[in-house]
Amino acid sequence: MGLLFCKSKKTRSKEEEIERFVLGLKRQRDGMIEYQRRTRKCLRKDREVTIKLLKDGKEDHAKILMKKVKCQERDLQASYGQLRNLQELVYTMEMALILCR
Repeated sequence: MGLLFCKSKKTRSKEEEIERFVLGLKRQRDGMIEYQRRTRKCLRKDREVTIKLLKDGKEDHAKILMKKVKCQERDLQASYGQLRNLQELVYTMEMALILCR
């Protein structure tokens, strides 16, 4: 008699798939946030080292370091867009999960 009133396994399975997908997206989002935090910390350190190198008269080393900083800044800007997309996707999937129930 209990089998008549329980949800089918397909429905539960589909919800579990969505929940797992959302969990994976949240892990990616958290990883992206951690990457941004580490990159910002590294950029601050590299800028300080660049200033020190310029004061010491080592312009060649400072130029190389500034190129590295520019590449990291470009990557950081790209990661902001990716993070925004991930957050929108998580929100959309969570709303779809709520509406399915």
